[in-house]
Amino acid sequence: MSVSNKLLALRAGVLHGAVRADHPDVLLVTAGGGSRVSTGRASTLASYLTGDKWTVHVHSEWRHAAGRSDLGGVIDRLAFFRELVRVIPRHDIVHLMADSPGSFWCFVVPSLALARFFNKRIILSFLCPEVEDVLGRWGWLARPFFRLADPVVADCNYVAGIFARHGLATRMILPLPRRFAGSIRQITRLQPKILVDRPLTRANNVACLVRAFKFVKQKYPRSELLIAGDGPERQALQHLISAEYIHGVTFTTKGWDALFAEADLYANSSSYDTFPESILTALGGGLPVVTTDAGGIPQVVKDRINGMVVPINDHVGLAERIIELVENPELVAALTTAAGDLLRNFSWESAGNSWRRLYLATFERS
Repeated sequence: MSVSNKLLALRAGVLHGAVRADHPDVLLVTAGGGSRVSTGRASTLASYLTGDKWTVHVHSEWRHAAGRSDLGGVIDRLAFFRELVRVIPRHDIVHLMADSPGSFWCFVVPSLALARFFNKRIILSFLCPEVEDVLGRWGWLARPFFRLADPVVADCNYVAGIFARHGLATRMILPLPRRFAGSIRQITRLQPKILVDRPLTRANNVACLVRAFKFVKQKYPRSELLIAGDGPERQALQHLISAEYIHGVTFTTKGWDALFAEADLYANSSSYDTFPESILTALGGGLPVVTTDAGGIPQVVKDRINGMVVPINDHVGLAERIIELVENPELVAALTTAAGDLLRNFSWESAGNSWRRLYLATFERS
């Protein structure tokens, strides 16, 4: 099918929300530097698009370099780019997803250059609140590379504002909740069994939640804290737990479905953030949410309306809000009901049109 005929089919089908076999072929390239956020977002988006019969391929850095800086890591990065050279020509759009400042120069810039070399349309999702570090320190050099994208996509007003301050326009599309197989529960009473599913980085500040959990555990001895994910702060967290004699904390590698079935509350204590997909998934799955007000989170989570929100680094406030939910089942029920209503705006039926329109508009410029 010629490009002109393909565009006619796309305009007829995608703009009217129809699911058609005709669409731009999308290559999702995840260029993470240590957190796997981009890989998770790409997998979620790909699962929705393939469900609509789109042709989508995910090319993940995590199958190669995985943040290594030794000789083996360099060889693995070369393998990543060698394979990227092979797969780019097969697709109409290259959608880059990056989630750390370090990934910009190591992965985003070379990937942008390769996509431009093959004359492909490019979308860049920079899923990283530390984009200020890149633009603030390297703005004169970094801005031309950001402008190679046909658009840059931000996942919250907070990140869009950072780009705007540096003269870069963005399209904003909020993240999608990941798909899970478990049925949605209506939770009204908490044990509590608290879940946090974030990379263990300094920005996500899981240590703040551990300190809050210590107070919760003192009042409710049966309380548990499940910490999913891994990262550079894990050893420091384990030391904190041991030094403070905190019991009931489990580091787990279980998948979301299993964790969701076990937990009855989701907590987030990040101090520097965009908008976490995991919060959307928890809200959509019926878990009450207690979170700090970092980054773009207050754009969606409203205090005492669909969640509980405290200032960043406030472990006492986190503990008080968790305890309040344990003692107030009516509030738990009200929050989860409101969250369920809110998440209809983030369903694929709603958000899918935003992505389909963006891909079509980007492809039209070919």
